[in-house]
Amino acid sequence: MFSNMINLLKKIRIVLVRTFIPHASYYLFGVPTRSTKPLSDHFGYDRGTPIDRYYIEEFLSKNAHLITGICLEIESTMYIEKYGSGVIRADALDINPANKSAAIIADLRSMPQVPSETYDCLVLTSTFGMIDDLDSAVSECYRILKPGGVLLATLSAINRVEYPEANFWAFRSASAKYIFGKYFQNVNVESYGNVLVGQAFLVGQSLQDLAPKELNTHDPHYPVVIAVRAKK
Repeated sequence: MFSNMINLLKKIRIVLVRTFIPHASYYLFGVPTRSTKPLSDHFGYDRGTPIDRYYIEEFLSKNAHLITGICLEIESTMYIEKYGSGVIRADALDINPANKSAAIIADLRSMPQVPSETYDCLVLTSTFGMIDDLDSAVSECYRILKPGGVLLATLSAINRVEYPEANFWAFRSASAKYIFGKYFQNVNVESYGNVLVGQAFLVGQSLQDLAPKELNTHDPHYPVVIAVRAKK
């Protein structure tokens, strides 16, 4: 009952925020104001669902048939549980030992405790931008995948920088193909988003502030999320 009350209060807060700080307040007759402050500095969580989650979940849903067997996800197994089928085991990996839900405490750049060719699928969302040594991380992902195993990764192309001291990279389709192509022979890269969605995401609008047509228009010149499917 307590959790239901908390969820209800969160929903009420979102409605209030979106009512009294509507997205239109950031624009005057369709022209951006000169405000240097965003509508939300929480990726739009206080207004609803962060926009990038729409693309992350669209990508995972499209590749749900690959989330099977023995799987690994960062921090939790939320997406494996949501999209996986025929999952034999789902492990969460985190570098933070305080994460009690993580079966493996390790650095993605070096995971000696994880045997080679362990996993059928790796689900790594919004992770690689926080890693300085990308080569080591991608190499380790390749190592722990079984032959024929698949890595499903989403990468930020444009976003609010949550931790300035630890946000190392923003990605493009070309950089994603390059870094993953160094290790994987079969790499598919997709670009999600457009200039309108990019602006909306940066200022802190939420998924609920945009129309489906706006979200579903993809312009490779203005990516918001880059998605990678790499097969070993």
